[in-house]
Amino acid sequence: MHFFIKLTKKRKILFIIFSVLTLFLICFIFSNSLKNGADSSEDSEKVSKIVANLVNFIFNTKYTAADVGGTVRTFAHFSEFAALSFCFSYTIRLISEKMKK
Repeated sequence: MHFFIKLTKKRKILFIIFSVLTLFLICFIFSNSLKNGADSSEDSEKVSKIVANLVNFIFNTKYTAADVGGTVRTFAHFSEFAALSFCFSYTIRLISEKMKK
């Protein structure tokens, strides 16, 4: 970890923050993956009801949780992995830019 010594204080702090955040996201994704189907569906149903109510309020429509459930699950998976990709790539970028010089 000799590269860590060469980093500025700001980069060290950012590196630690994004490393911890990356590990947290990995644990979060794995914990969601380990849930059984009933628990996962229950969580999705709760979020789908909130989203359906919000969409109905904003656009004056009559969507149900079942109508938006697939979209909510797809967006949830996309956002989890997008956040993980961003955090991981930024963590690597923090150290790789300094190593180039």
